[in-house]
Amino acid sequence: MEILKYVWQLPQNLLALLLLAWYKILGDLERNREYAPEKICLYFSRFMPSGISLGKYIILSSKYLKGYFGKTIDHEHGHCRQSVMLGPPLSHHHRAPVTLREHP
Repeated sequence: MEILKYVWQLPQNLLALLLLAWYKILGDLERNREYAPEKICLYFSRFMPSGISLGKYIILSSKYLKGYFGKTIDHEHGHCRQSVMLGPPLSHHHRAPVTLREHP
Protein backbone atom coordinates (compact mmCIF):
# COMPACT_ATOMS: atom_id res chain seq x y z
CA MET A 1 0.00 0.00 0.00
CA GLU A 2 2.85 2.42 0.84
CA ILE A 3 4.36 1.97 -2.62
CA LEU A 4 1.04 2.77 -4.32
CA LYS A 5 0.61 5.85 -2.14
CA TYR A 6 4.15 7.02 -2.96
CA VAL A 7 3.53 6.59 -6.70
CA TRP A 8 0.14 8.36 -6.43
CA GLN A 9 1.95 11.32 -4.85
CA LEU A 10 4.99 11.00 -7.12
CA PRO A 11 5.04 14.55 -8.58
CA GLN A 12 4.98 16.04 -5.08
CA ASN A 13 7.46 13.51 -3.70
CA LEU A 14 9.91 14.24 -6.52
CA LEU A 15 9.62 17.98 -5.98
CA ALA A 16 10.25 17.45 -2.26
CA LEU A 17 13.32 15.31 -2.98
CA LEU A 18 14.70 18.00 -5.31
CA LEU A 19 14.13 20.68 -2.69
CA LEU A 20 15.73 18.53 0.01
CA ALA A 21 18.73 17.81 -2.23
CA TRP A 22 19.14 21.56 -2.85
CA TYR A 23 19.04 22.33 0.88
CA LYS A 24 21.52 19.53 1.52
CA ILE A 25 23.90 20.96 -1.12
CA LEU A 26 23.60 24.33 0.61
CA GLY A 27 24.58 22.58 3.83
CA ASP A 28 21.46 23.37 5.78
CA LEU A 29 19.16 20.44 6.25
CA GLU A 30 18.24 18.61 9.42
CA ARG A 31 16.06 15.54 9.51
CA ASN A 32 14.14 15.47 12.72
CA ARG A 33 12.08 12.30 12.65
CA GLU A 34 9.23 10.46 11.06
CA TYR A 35 5.93 12.01 12.00
CA ALA A 36 3.23 9.47 12.88
CA PRO A 37 0.73 8.14 11.98
CA GLU A 38 1.54 8.11 8.25
CA LYS A 39 5.32 8.08 8.60
CA ILE A 40 5.72 11.57 7.19
CA CYS A 41 9.38 12.61 6.89
CA LEU A 42 10.00 15.85 8.76
CA TYR A 43 12.91 18.16 7.88
CA PHE A 44 14.08 21.61 8.94
CA SER A 45 16.05 24.23 7.01
CA ARG A 46 16.85 27.88 7.64
CA PHE A 47 16.23 28.53 3.93
CA MET A 48 12.57 27.54 4.25
CA PRO A 49 10.65 30.73 5.13
CA SER A 50 7.76 28.90 6.80
CA GLY A 51 6.68 25.38 5.95
CA ILE A 52 5.62 23.20 3.06
CA SER A 53 4.29 19.71 2.65
CA LEU A 54 4.95 17.79 -0.51
CA GLY A 55 3.76 14.21 -0.67
CA LYS A 56 5.13 12.39 2.34
CA TYR A 57 7.60 15.15 3.22
CA ILE A 58 7.20 18.18 5.48
CA ILE A 59 9.90 20.84 5.40
CA LEU A 60 9.77 23.54 8.07
CA SER A 61 11.85 26.59 8.83
CA SER A 62 14.59 26.01 11.40
CA LYS A 63 12.96 28.71 13.53
CA TYR A 64 10.43 26.06 14.58
CA LEU A 65 13.21 24.09 16.30
CA LYS A 66 13.42 26.79 18.97
CA GLY A 67 9.89 26.42 20.22
CA TYR A 68 6.62 24.60 20.01
CA PHE A 69 5.78 23.73 16.42
CA GLY A 70 2.92 21.27 16.93
CA LYS A 71 0.24 23.42 15.31
CA THR A 72 2.41 24.05 12.26
CA ILE A 73 3.14 20.35 11.85
CA ASP A 74 -0.55 19.57 12.26
CA HIS A 75 -1.36 22.14 9.57
CA GLU A 76 1.20 20.74 7.12
CA HIS A 77 0.13 17.20 7.99
CA GLY A 78 -3.37 18.18 6.86
CA HIS A 79 -1.91 19.03 3.46
CA CYS A 80 -0.18 15.63 3.39
CA ARG A 81 -3.55 13.99 3.98
CA GLN A 82 -5.05 16.07 1.15
CA SER A 83 -2.22 14.86 -1.06
CA VAL A 84 -3.16 11.24 -0.37
CA MET A 85 -6.79 11.96 -1.28
CA LEU A 86 -6.19 14.18 -4.33
CA GLY A 87 -2.83 12.99 -5.60
CA PRO A 88 -1.32 14.71 -8.65
CA PRO A 89 -4.10 17.29 -9.18
CA LEU A 90 -3.30 18.80 -5.77
CA SER A 91 0.15 19.87 -6.88
CA HIS A 92 -1.25 21.87 -9.79
CA HIS A 93 -4.34 23.44 -8.28
CA HIS A 94 -3.31 24.07 -4.71
CA ARG A 95 0.45 24.35 -4.36
CA ALA A 96 1.30 27.09 -6.85
CA PRO A 97 -1.20 29.70 -5.58
CA VAL A 98 -0.40 28.97 -1.94
CA THR A 99 3.34 29.09 -2.56
CA LEU A 100 3.11 32.34 -4.47
CA ARG A 101 0.92 33.89 -1.80
CA GLU A 102 3.04 32.81 1.17
CA HIS A 103 6.51 33.14 -0.37
CA PRO A 104 6.73 36.25 -2.58
